[in-house]
Amino acid sequence: TSNWQTYSNGKPDTSDRNRILSNSIGITGAENIDIKEGTSNGLIQSNIFDGTGMSGKNFADSWIDVKGNGYQIINNVGTNSILDGFQVHTVVSGWGFGNIFRGNTLNVKGPGYGISIQSTSKNNIVSCSNVATNAAKGFANVSCSN
Repeated sequence: TSNWQTYSNGKPDTSDRNRILSNSIGITGAENIDIKEGTSNGLIQSNIFDGTGMSGKNFADSWIDVKGNGYQIINNVGTNSILDGFQVHTVVSGWGFGNIFRGNTLNVKGPGYGISIQSTSKNNIVSCSNVATNAAKGFANVSCSN
């Protein structure tokens, strides 16, 4: 939302249906991917994430920070996060909803969860097909489903 006034006359960024496929992303200093509020229906699939060098500055503490709606995060592999593997947040009312996490392998090596869903984020699906190891708080802060 901090850029909506500058770039879209105060309206949500509608850069929808983005696809990030089969990349190796790491040593970014921030999240490997930051899915912004206002965007919808993207696909993040078959990527490799490495959180080495993540600073925590400006809340960069997971490989993927999801604030959009309807994203599919599928068959990714991550290692080395300073908190959680993946996070979902509601920064603006109505956003951070309906995202699906399936088939991801998360070697967190951090103090948080494999997948952390903010309590105000609704209808997100965390499949039991995800695997999280070395996450001090466990697999996820919500129940998984098949």
